[in-house]
Amino acid sequence: MAAALLATAAAGCGSSGSTPAVKHGVPMEVTLDHGKTVVQRATVPYGSNAMLDLKRDARSIGTLFDGRYVSSIDGHSQSYSSNTYWIVYVNCVAANVGATQITVKKGDTIWWDLRHVVGPLPTTADPACPFRHR
Repeated sequence: MAAALLATAAAGCGSSGSTPAVKHGVPMEVTLDHGKTVVQRATVPYGSNAMLDLKRDARSIGTLFDGRYVSSIDGHSQSYSSNTYWIVYVNCVAANVGATQITVKKGDTIWWDLRHVVGPLPTTADPACPFRHR
């Protein structure tokens, strides 16, 4: 659970306004249950951080613990009782830092997934990643 909380760490909350088009950036997807349901697809700019990108493109973001953890994205909420958490992946690997510490670079992919988590997060590429075979 600690790894899941670390991976979802983020600062701030709120909702985004209109989203201007990004010409030069990287793909970001927000999904549920190991990528089975797509909530959102966006292109996010280089040089920003994963949390800012999420706030920029999501309709709403909920947080817990003084804004340090993502608890919901666009109405899809995590649940401690069912071990379901929002996890952020960079290049298909679960992040080991908070979303505010992930600087988006050319060639990266950002994937947020709400999923059931038991035990530590894997340190290798997730086979369910929507960017794995692109």
